[in-house]
Amino acid sequence: GVAGEVRVVVQHVMDHAMARSNESLMVLTPSALHARAVREALTEAIVNKPESAEFFDTKSGESFLVATLDQAASLTRDRVIFSLGYGRTPHGRVLSDLGPLSKPGGERLLAAAFTSARRHLRVVTCVAEQDLRDERLSPTTRALGDVLAQASAKHLPRAGGDHDPLLVDLGRRLSAWGMTVELDYQGKIPLVARYGGYCIALDTDTSLMHLPVREALRMRPLALAASGWHHVKAHALELFTAPDQVAGRIATLVGLAPEAATEARG
Repeated sequence: GVAGEVRVVVQHVMDHAMARSNESLMVLTPSALHARAVREALTEAIVNKPESAEFFDTKSGESFLVATLDQAASLTRDRVIFSLGYGRTPHGRVLSDLGPLSKPGGERLLAAAFTSARRHLRVVTCVAEQDLRDERLSPTTRALGDVLAQASAKHLPRAGGDHDPLLVDLGRRLSAWGMTVELDYQGKIPLVARYGGYCIALDTDTSLMHLPVREALRMRPLALAASGWHHVKAHALELFTAPDQVAGRIATLVGLAPEAATEARG
């Protein structure tokens, strides 16, 4: 149940504090009640393992925190633990009300949470992904199940630093406008950009070549849109000959007028 989920999250946090103290960490959950339970359990765990206290006490750099999705909409850390914090009803059914995730804009909150980790995202839930994808549940809950299934799937490791130079150039242009950019996101999306709660997933004709036509043209964009992403497709030729136009399309999507973006960049 949810109490077991709290124990698992605390164990992962304590392991991080002892083995990866040089990397920043954040625990995210849609449930304020669950966030409080995690904080309380962590306080007890730190007392029992005082050698871990230094990681939690540090005031320099990016401090550790446990936050709800609403509280951490624009925050990033090296590593993030996403804990659902919702379980089953007394009758054994999966809860259909997942707090802020079930409200309008819930998909955007979830997408922001899943792009808040610069290096690694861990999903902890006491409910199996396949249970969240049950046809009897609401569309929002089923969409969450799809996202969790994708996020918890094993990804190929990145080829360190071996990024497409055209995407590196585009990333620099977007970063100059204040967007948070990551290349080769979880080995699946060539470039993601975040700004003001918007999450952009960019595909190129090159990156889609290995996919079946139906998935590349229809299923992938629909799946990303259902998960709260804004999907953008750019041709490699565009990235080479007109990178500012591609960047301008993305700037428009996140609410930055191209002229305002140019002014900020200059």
